[in-house]
Amino acid sequence: LETFLVSTLGKGVVRAKDTPNFIANRIGTFAFMSALQRVMEEAYLIEEADKILGPAMGKPKSAMFRTADIAGIDTLAHVVKNTYDNCPKDEQRAVFVMPDVVKQMIAKGWTGDKAGQGFYKKEKSAEGKKILAIDLKTGEYRPQQEVKFASLKAAKGIEAVGERIKAVVNGDDRAAEFAWKSTRDTLIYTASRIPEIADDIVNVDNAMRWGFNWDLGPFELLDAIGLKETVERIKKDGLQVPALFTQVLEKGEGVFYKNKEGRRYYFDLKSNSYQAVPTKPNILLLKSLREQNRVMKSNASASLIDLGDGVLCLEFHSKMNAIDADIALLGFEALEKIKNENLSGLVIANQGENFSVGANLMLIWLESQQGNWKNVEEMVRQFQNFCMQLKYSPKPVVAAPFGLTLGGGCEFSIHCDR
Repeated sequence: LETFLVSTLGKGVVRAKDTPNFIANRIGTFAFMSALQRVMEEAYLIEEADKILGPAMGKPKSAMFRTADIAGIDTLAHVVKNTYDNCPKDEQRAVFVMPDVVKQMIAKGWTGDKAGQGFYKKEKSAEGKKILAIDLKTGEYRPQQEVKFASLKAAKGIEAVGERIKAVVNGDDRAAEFAWKSTRDTLIYTASRIPEIADDIVNVDNAMRWGFNWDLGPFELLDAIGLKETVERIKKDGLQVPALFTQVLEKGEGVFYKNKEGRRYYFDLKSNSYQAVPTKPNILLLKSLREQNRVMKSNASASLIDLGDGVLCLEFHSKMNAIDADIALLGFEALEKIKNENLSGLVIANQGENFSVGANLMLIWLESQQGNWKNVEEMVRQFQNFCMQLKYSPKPVVAAPFGLTLGGGCEFSIHCDR
């Protein structure tokens, strides 16, 4: 069954124990309820919480309350109640009690998008559409307030998700405090659920990334912000450090994951040793291939990687995988290489957040502002020539688009039809 799910349907399989709400809903609803409790106790606005716990913290743009509206607040309440009713020994059981204001919203039918209103409400007026936010103190809707925090502004330009999260939780404003405490509580709770809900950290991280669309699973996040530093802050906050954290610091190397010779290893709690993260033989990780020195050539925006079996990969890694001259130049070289050497074909792929947002319009705009029209014409000509070479390549060229595949990224994919 797992082979069918992975190979045929292209899905990931999480091995969870048969416990209430399994892994993702157990941890995800705790994260929501814990943050909700803090929002109400410390007088945060719901739009503030969503701004803080969104992309800045490696979470979806819908973040917390917007996600609840999409999923259905009544559905959320059922999942939360399931944990409360069926996990009497959970040390954080009291967190899984829905506040009266949310119960009243459900009773009124304010259950989210399907009802037209939930934590947020769209309202039409003569001035146009506007989105109101619920006031959790009064239970009434009010206009949203603009959210600005220095810590979020500072983190906005940081592309690496781990570094971005670290910058936020190490800030010194209300947003940083909320982000740290919410993250801290979720990490402690997650560590306390092993081996109750799963036998290893890999399945927990996979569940949260695949199930809740987190950029990093809880243990990957701990590595990003630093386990030792996290433990020190937990102690400073006067809270008990989970035994699992101490185990990794004392029996391991202070990290939950490490890379060695192109393979990824995780700390196995049973053996107190690092074991290879299970991989599927038909799945290639470009990061692992890079660590195995399989990069044949690289520039600022793209790399040419040897996939084995006579197949090369043109990988984009520019900002948002926007297409620029460096990608085209390396692409021309890749096509010449597969044409003239004993190679089977080329794959255009990457494992970023999106395949490509299209051409680098900022670069085109800058050239236009300076009146460099010949440069703009050359960029367009170069792009079109590359597309035609993709289309008429004598060797197969395959694109693996996903996520945002816009403009030039879409054109690349269309022309990879062999």
